[in-house]
Amino acid sequence: MSKANNQNPPKAQLQQQTPVTEAQKSVQNQPQAQQPKSHVQQTTLAKMQAAQPSDRRQKAAYNRWKESLKCRKLRDSGANSLQHIWAEAHSLLETQSSLSHSCLLADLVDGKTGGPFILRQTISTSLNHQNWKYRLALYEALLKVITHPSLLAHPTASSNHLAMLYTFIGEEDGVEGIEWLTTLTSLFHRAQVQQIPSLVYFTAKALKKLLDRYPPLKYDKRSHALRDVLHILLAAGAAQGSKVAPKTGGTTARSAPAPIGGTNTSHSPQAPTAAKQTHLRANQPQLVTPSPGAKPGGRHDNDRLAIADIQILPTYAEIISQQLEYLPTTDFTQESFLKDPRGRYVDTLFRLYRHNTFSTVKDFLREQLACSPAENRSNTNPSELGQNGLAHFYNAAVIQKVGVELDNGITCAISFLQLPHLRDLSRTHQAKWWVESARLQPGKLLVMVVSHRGRRRMLYLIGGDEWQERHLSNRFKERMSGMRPTVFVKLARETEEDITLLNELHVAQVQGHLFELCGLIPQAYGPTLTNIQRMSMDTGLAFQQWIVPTSRTAIQHPTVPPPAYARNQGFAYKLDCISKKEQPIGMKLDPNETPKGKDMTALQKATGLNASQAQALVAALSQEFVLIQGPPGTGKTHVGLQIVKVLVEHQTTCQLSPIFIVCETNHALDQFGEHIVEAGIKNVIRVGSRSKSKILETYNLCRRRKKETTKEEKKAKLEARRNIGKTLYCVRDCLGAIHQAMTGRPGWPLLKEFLSTEHPRIYSQLKPEDAAGFTLVGDPVVNWLGQRLAQSAKGSQTNAPNHSDLIVKAEANILSLAVGERWTLVDHWLDQLARNQTRSLMRHLHHAQCLRPLLARVKADIDCRILRGADIVLMTTSRLAADNEMLRKLKPKVIICEEAAEVMEPRMMAAFIPGVEHLIQIGDHQQLRPLVQNSMQFSMETQVGKHYQLDRSLFERRVTGEPGMKPLPVIQLNEQQRMPPEISALIRNNVYKDLRDGSRVKDRPMVVGLRDRLFWWDHDYEEDIGLNAAQGMSYINSREVAMATALVRHLVRQGVYEGKDIAILTPYAGQLLKLQAALDEYFEVVLSERDEERLAAQGFDKKNMVEDSEIPTQTLLPSGKMQMKDGIRLATVDGFQGEQAKVIIISLVRSNKKSKVGFLRLKNRINVLLSRVQHGMYLIGNAATFPAVDMWKDVYRQISARKAAGPSIPLCCPRHPKTPIHCTSPEDFVYVSPEGGCTLACADRLPVCGHPCPNKCHSEMLHKAVICPKPCSRVRETCKHACPKVCGRECGKCMVMVNDIKLPCGHTKGKLLCYQLLDLKSVLCRVKVDKQAPACGHRVTVDCSTDVSSSRFLCEANCNTLLPCNHKCQGTCWLCRQGTHGQEERVAVEHKTCEICQPSTWGLGDIERMLTFVDGQLRQSADNADVDTAKQLFLGKELAADDHGELPDGPPFQDRYESCNKLLALCQQTQERMVAHESLTEAMNELSLGPKASSDPRAQKAGALPAQLKVLGARLIEHKVQEAILRDKFRLSVKMGEDQNLLGTRADLELQRSVGSFLQTGTVLLDDCSEAKLPRLAFIAAILHARVALMVLLYHQSQSVHVLDLDAARDHDVRAAGEKQVAKRLERIFGLFSTAQGLCDESSGDDADLRRCLQEVLWFRKKRVEQLELKEVVEAVGEAPVVFVLKK
Repeated sequence: MSKANNQNPPKAQLQQQTPVTEAQKSVQNQPQAQQPKSHVQQTTLAKMQAAQPSDRRQKAAYNRWKESLKCRKLRDSGANSLQHIWAEAHSLLETQSSLSHSCLLADLVDGKTGGPFILRQTISTSLNHQNWKYRLALYEALLKVITHPSLLAHPTASSNHLAMLYTFIGEEDGVEGIEWLTTLTSLFHRAQVQQIPSLVYFTAKALKKLLDRYPPLKYDKRSHALRDVLHILLAAGAAQGSKVAPKTGGTTARSAPAPIGGTNTSHSPQAPTAAKQTHLRANQPQLVTPSPGAKPGGRHDNDRLAIADIQILPTYAEIISQQLEYLPTTDFTQESFLKDPRGRYVDTLFRLYRHNTFSTVKDFLREQLACSPAENRSNTNPSELGQNGLAHFYNAAVIQKVGVELDNGITCAISFLQLPHLRDLSRTHQAKWWVESARLQPGKLLVMVVSHRGRRRMLYLIGGDEWQERHLSNRFKERMSGMRPTVFVKLARETEEDITLLNELHVAQVQGHLFELCGLIPQAYGPTLTNIQRMSMDTGLAFQQWIVPTSRTAIQHPTVPPPAYARNQGFAYKLDCISKKEQPIGMKLDPNETPKGKDMTALQKATGLNASQAQALVAALSQEFVLIQGPPGTGKTHVGLQIVKVLVEHQTTCQLSPIFIVCETNHALDQFGEHIVEAGIKNVIRVGSRSKSKILETYNLCRRRKKETTKEEKKAKLEARRNIGKTLYCVRDCLGAIHQAMTGRPGWPLLKEFLSTEHPRIYSQLKPEDAAGFTLVGDPVVNWLGQRLAQSAKGSQTNAPNHSDLIVKAEANILSLAVGERWTLVDHWLDQLARNQTRSLMRHLHHAQCLRPLLARVKADIDCRILRGADIVLMTTSRLAADNEMLRKLKPKVIICEEAAEVMEPRMMAAFIPGVEHLIQIGDHQQLRPLVQNSMQFSMETQVGKHYQLDRSLFERRVTGEPGMKPLPVIQLNEQQRMPPEISALIRNNVYKDLRDGSRVKDRPMVVGLRDRLFWWDHDYEEDIGLNAAQGMSYINSREVAMATALVRHLVRQGVYEGKDIAILTPYAGQLLKLQAALDEYFEVVLSERDEERLAAQGFDKKNMVEDSEIPTQTLLPSGKMQMKDGIRLATVDGFQGEQAKVIIISLVRSNKKSKVGFLRLKNRINVLLSRVQHGMYLIGNAATFPAVDMWKDVYRQISARKAAGPSIPLCCPRHPKTPIHCTSPEDFVYVSPEGGCTLACADRLPVCGHPCPNKCHSEMLHKAVICPKPCSRVRETCKHACPKVCGRECGKCMVMVNDIKLPCGHTKGKLLCYQLLDLKSVLCRVKVDKQAPACGHRVTVDCSTDVSSSRFLCEANCNTLLPCNHKCQGTCWLCRQGTHGQEERVAVEHKTCEICQPSTWGLGDIERMLTFVDGQLRQSADNADVDTAKQLFLGKELAADDHGELPDGPPFQDRYESCNKLLALCQQTQERMVAHESLTEAMNELSLGPKASSDPRAQKAGALPAQLKVLGARLIEHKVQEAILRDKFRLSVKMGEDQNLLGTRADLELQRSVGSFLQTGTVLLDDCSEAKLPRLAFIAAILHARVALMVLLYHQSQSVHVLDLDAARDHDVRAAGEKQVAKRLERIFGLFSTAQGLCDESSGDDADLRRCLQEVLWFRKKRVEQLELKEVVEAVGEAPVVFVLKK
C-alpha cells in the first residue's frame, strides 16, 4: 500500500469497498528497492499484514456496532443496551486494527451517527440510575473506552476527535466532567476490594485527559480534591494487598500516560508511596490566595524582596519550585511587609503582572522539565499544546550554528523535523504554508528543552527578525521547506550559564524539543515590567494622591485642581479653535473657576457640543486627573478631538509640546490619529512600526527619522555601531575557539597562545621553529599526540593521572609522556581553554552591553529632537513603556489615554513619570475589561481573582472606588447618536439609566429588504463543538452559520449596502471561523485586526483558519463571489469594540437545554454586543437558552413586546412593500426572495435595449447587470454581416470567413476572418521564401511573414563553424547560438561537442538544454494568454484553420510545437547515428588483430558513456519532448476555463491519441531502463509516465466525464463501477510515484536533483482524486526542478 492510501480519512477508508489485501499484494510484489524505506512505513505495513486474516471479521463487527449506535439514537437508550454498546466498543479497541480505532473515535463525536447522544445518555444514566451496581458497571464500561491506550496514543489526526470527545464530557468549562467523576468516585467504597484499583486507575486517566483539555481546571479545588481521593483509594487498595490490573489485553500493553499527574507510564495501577503522593499533590498547579503576614524571599533563587532584583524571565529553580508564589493583594486595608503606600503600589502591580504573564508558562515548563533525563521527549502530547493555546511543538530540534550579530547579540540557527502535516507536501507548498502561517514570527518567545549530562535543561530564545517580510524572502522559503526547516533565533539571556549550555548543545548536536510559547512576545511585556522596576527605585510618582490608597479608611478626595501649567492667575483657555463660527468670538475658559449655567449654554451653542460633552470638555481642561466615561455612540472620540484642538492651540503659551496620546491597541491608536489628521492637525508623529493606516504612513517616526537625521548624528551612530562591532569580533573569535575546544580537536593554532601564556616551557618544546631557524612540517601538537587510544578516550578513564603531575613531567620533556597521558593532558588544556575563552567572551559581551546604551542614546537623541518639534505624538502603551527613558527626557506635560478602560493598570504606569502635569483618561468601564492571561487567578469574575482584580483598569478602579479610596468624580456622556431608540432601549434599561437618544437617531432609515430594524430570529437547533479541536473550548452552531449567510446575501442583493456597512458578530472564535468559511464562498471577508492578532496568539494559523466546513451553504443560491468595494466585516464581540456598522447580524451560537450561555452572561460583553448598530440589528439564536441571564431576559422581553421575535423572519420587497414575505429557514430565501425582492416579475425594462426584463423582482443594482437574451439586431459599421450574439452581449469582432484576400506582401490568402481585413499587416503569410539571417549569415527557407532578425527566430541550418580541433561543428545553428539571434551585441556561442574527436554524448546534453529553453517559452506563452488565445492555441486549425491574424505572446499557434518537432527529429537522427556508430565499432573490434577494446568502464575514455545509456538517453529525451507538448496542452485547457467543452473536438481526439501513444511508449521505456539497471533514467521515465497519467485523468474530470459517463449513469452499480475504475487508475498512478521513490533511493546518493523533483510530486498522493484539480497539478509539475538525463 502506498503511503498516500493511509492519508485518507479513516472513516471514509473503512466505508469504501477497497480491499486492503490487494494493496498489500501490490506492496509485496514490488522489487526490494521500491518498497518503503522509512520506519513509519515499515511499521504501518507490518500492522496491515498482521491484521489481514481477521480484517473482514473486524470490519463486520465495526459495522454492527455502528448500526447499533444509530439505532440507539432513534429510540430511548435502555440501560442494558448502553452497557452493551460500550462493551462492543471496547472489544473493537482490543483488536489490532488501527483503522477501526480511528473510525470508532470519529463516530463517537459525529452527531450524524448518534455518538454524542449515546455518550450523554450514558453519563446521565450513570448519574441517575437507581441501581448503584449498574451505575458503576456502566461507568467502568465507558471509561475503558475513553481511556483506552489505542485512543490516547493516537496520532495528531485523531487527537482532534479525542479532544472533542472529552469536550462532550466536560462541556463548557470542564466542571461537568469533574462532577461526574467525583459523583461516581463516591460509590467506590461500595464496590468489591479487588475492583477498586481498576476503577481508580481508569478514573485517574480520564481525569488527567480532562485536565489536559481544560488547563484552568488544574487550579480548581474540585480537581484537587478528586486527585486526593484517588490517591487515598489507591493507597488503601495497595495496603490491603490488592494490585489487580485492569483486564485489558492486546493493545493495552502499550505505555499510557501517568494516571494522576506523575511520571509512571505502566498500564497497571500502582500505589504510590506516601512521599510520592505528597510530591504529586504539590506538583499540581494551584491558585494563590493572599496569606496574612507573608513576604517574599527564600522560595527559590528568583524570589527577592526588592522587585528590582527579580529576573523578568522565570529561572530554572523558580519553575521547578513546589512552593506557592508570593502574590500581594490589591486591598490596601490588608497588612503588607511594605509600609510605604507608593512602594507597595508599585511592588504589587509588578508581581501580579509578572505572575499573570508567566504562571501558565511555568506550569507548562514544569511538566517538560519533569521528564526523565534518560529520555529526551516531551511530557505532553504535542497536539494538545495547540489545543490548549499553550505552545507549538517542534520535535528533534538541533542547534546547527552559533554566531553573534551587532543588533541581536548571540544568535543561533535551529533546525527541527518538519511538521507532520507538511511532510508529504511539496517544497513549494511547504514554503507557502510557512509564509501564510503565524508560526515562529520574529520576536516570539521560544524555549528549547533538552536532556543533557544527566539532567533536564532549558534555554530561552527569541525569534529572529531575519525575515520580516516572509513572502518577499526566497531565502526564508528555501530554509523552511524540506524535511528539516531552519529558524534563526537569538539568546534571550546572555548569561555565562546560558552561553555555555548553548555552546555545549551545539558542539554535541543534542536533540531536544523547541516550544513556541503562544501569545508571549518579550517586546510586549518586557518593557512594562522593566519600567515598573525602574519606577520602584524612583522617589516620586505622578498623580500619587489620586491613584494610591493611603489609609485603611476611605477618604473623600478634595476637588481635583487644574493642571500645574494652568494655575497661574489670569490664565484662560481660548476656545475659538473649536467654535463653529467663522469669526472669532473671544470665548474663553478659566480653569480655576467653575463656569456658570449661561456660560455652558454659550459653549454648547458655539461648539455644537451637547450638555454632557461640554461638561466633559470643561472638566478635561480644568482638572489635572480626569475621567470621562463615554457609553456607546456618545461621541467620546469627538470630545477627545476637541480637547486635543484646544491643547494644541496653547502649546506655545503653556509649553506643552509635544502632547502624548496613548492607546492600548494599534487599531484604536490609528483610528484616533486619523481623526486628528483629518481635523487639520498635521504636525503629528506616529511612533511604532505596526501601524496599518495609510493616512498615517507619512507621519511615522521611522520615515521622519530617515529624512531628518543630520550628518553628525549619522556619524555618531555609525561610530557607536563600529565600536560595538569591534567588540563583537572578539566575541566571534572566542566562540570559534570554544567550539573547537569542546569538539576535542586540538591543534597548534588553537593551543599556541594558551601554551605560551599558561605553560611557556611546554610551548618552547612544541613550537615548530627550532634554534637553527628551520620549521617543522605539519602541526606540532598533532604530530606529538599521535593516534588516540580507545582507553584514553575523553570520559572513559577511571584512574586518570593527576594533571599537575603530567604538567610537571611535560615541562621536563614532553616526549616522556605516553600516548594516553598526552591525550589526557591535552583534554585538560582544552577544558581550561574553553573556560578561559568563555570568561573572555563574557568580558567582551559585557563591554558590548556597556557600549549599547551609547548607541541607544544616540538614537534616542535623534528621536527626541524630532519629537520635540511635533504637536502630537501617538504611541501604544507598550511603546510608551519601551521608550520611557526618552519620555523622561522629553518631559511631556499632557498625556491623553483613549479607551482607558481597556488598559491594564501595570501598563498604564508608564504614564506616571515625574513631570507629567495633566492626565486625561477617556473610556467606558462598563464595556470590555482588560484581558488577562490567567483568568482563573486574576479575573474579577472568579472568587480568587477578587483578591487581585488585575483585569480591573485604573479607570474602573477610580470610578468605582475601593477600600482605602473613595471614587473620583467622573463625567459621563449621556446622549447617544448611534443606535435607533428601540435598540438603545436594550442597554438603557440594563446598563446606562441616564442615556438619552439624540435627535439624529430618531430618523434613521429602515433596513432595506427587511420588515423590522430589530428582530430575534429564533430556532431550536442545538450547539456543537468546533470540528477542529485546536479551537479549544470554542462552540459552533452550523444552523446559525447558514442563517447568517443567507441573510447577508439577501442584504447585499438590495444593492444599497457596501461591504463595510454590514458586520457579522459572534462571541466564539470557532463560530467566527465557520462563518468565514461559509461567507468566503460568496464575498470577500475581512476579519477585524484584533481578532487576527488574538487568533494568531492562540495558535490559529491563517492556513487553517477556514478548514473544511460541513455547512450546506451551497444550497442557498448559485455559487460565485459578489463584487463589492469592501469586504463583509466579520468579528468576535471582543474584536469589534469601538467599531460600528449600519446593519449588524449577531450569531449567538449557544443553544442547549441547560441554559448555559458561556461568557455571554457578562453584562459588559452583552453591552458591547448590542451597541454597535446604526440602522438595524438581527439576533440569531435560541431564545429559550438565554433567559437564565437577567439582562438577556429583559432584552428578549423588550424585543418580543415589539412582536419582533420568532422562528420566521419577515422580509420586505422595496418595490412591493405590501407583499408579505417570511423566511423560516435559510433555504426559504431561494423560493420567496430569489433575487433579493419578491416572486413577482420585474416590471422595468432593460436600460440599454429597452426590452422587458425576464427576471424576478430585484434591485436596481441587479437590474443593471441583467443580460438581455433577445437576438441582437444591431448592424456593424465595419461590415454588413449580422451579429450572431444575444442582445445583451457586445457584438465584438466579426468572425465571418472571407475568401481570396491579397496581402500587402503580394501573396494571396485563401481564408480570413472578416475583422482581419481591417488590419492586413498583422496577417501572417505562409508562403515559403528564401531569406538571410543577419545574426549568422545563413540562407534559409522560411514563411514570408517570418522575421529572421527576431530574437525568437531559430535558424535550422548546419552550424559548420570551425572548432578548435579544426573539425566543423555538426550542430544546428539555433542550438549553438541560443538566445543570440536578433541581438546587436552577441554573447559567447556554445558549440556542440565534436563528435569526431569525442563521440561520447552525441549532443544529448545540447538537445536537453534546448528542450528546457523551449519548454520555458511554451509555459510563458500559455501564462500570458487570455481565454480566447488559449482556445485558439489549443484547437489550432479546427478553430480558424491557419488564417488567424493575431500573433500571441510566444510562438505562433500554427507552429506552436515546431521547435519541439525539430527536437524530436534531432533525437531520432541521433539514435540512428548512435546505432550505426556502435555497429561500426563492434565490427572494427572483430576485425582488429590487436587486443579488443576493454569492457571495463575505467578503461573507457574520460567522458564516454556506455552504449546502452546513450541509446536509452536519446529515447528518454525524445519522451521528455513529448511530455512537454502534452503538458502544454493540458495547461492551455486549464487556461480556457471549465465552461469550455472540448470533448469530441478534433484537438481533444488528437490529444487522447497522443496520450495513449505516450503511455504505451513510456511503459516500454521504463521496462528497458529497469532491465539496464539505470535507476536515474528509470526514475525519470516513471515520473513522466505518472505525471501524464494523472493529468489526463484530471483532464477528463474537468470536462465532466470519467472513463464512464457517471453523470448519465442512473444505475447505482454502473456508477459504483465507474468510481471503482477511477480509483484503480489513481492507484496505479500513485504506484508509479512509489516506484519513482524507490528508484530515487536506489540511485546514487548525490542525486539531489532527483529528490527535489520527487518532493514536488509526493503531495499528489495525499489527496483523493476528487480533491485534486488539473490546474494545481499542472502548476506543480511546471514548478518541479528539471532533472537532466545526463548529469551536468
